[in-house]
Amino acid sequence: MLEHISLCHNNHKDDTPSCATIEIWLSKLLIAEFKGKDILLMQLKNAKYELINGSGFISIKFYIRREEEPFPFKIRVPIEMIAFQEEKNPIIFLLHVLNGYIDELEVFSADSSLINGEISLEKVNHMCQGDANRDNP
Repeated sequence: MLEHISLCHNNHKDDTPSCATIEIWLSKLLIAEFKGKDILLMQLKNAKYELINGSGFISIKFYIRREEEPFPFKIRVPIEMIAFQEEKNPIIFLLHVLNGYIDELEVFSADSSLINGEISLEKVNHMCQGDANRDNP
């Protein structure tokens, strides 16, 4: 279960995603199959996070306990997702892993416009990157 620990940029307080919304985003992002996914899911079980909501992006910075098993692949973004919006530019989700641990979920509009409220996840494409898809770590 995620725990929200702080909010930056209070001028965006009203359009900040809730913990439940972030969990939905992560669930949709991590529905794709790739090697090491189970490790990332375990890391998120007791994760804490901090929100940075800027113009055209949302950064969700994670704090993962170092007792958790590290992701064994040397790849910075093992999974990304593009969510196509009705009559708007797509929203892109990038899950960053640093030194074996989830570091950040980066969410931004393809045209850098302000992300307002709800993001539709009806039509999405997933892309698994590099070593996370290979047979050997």
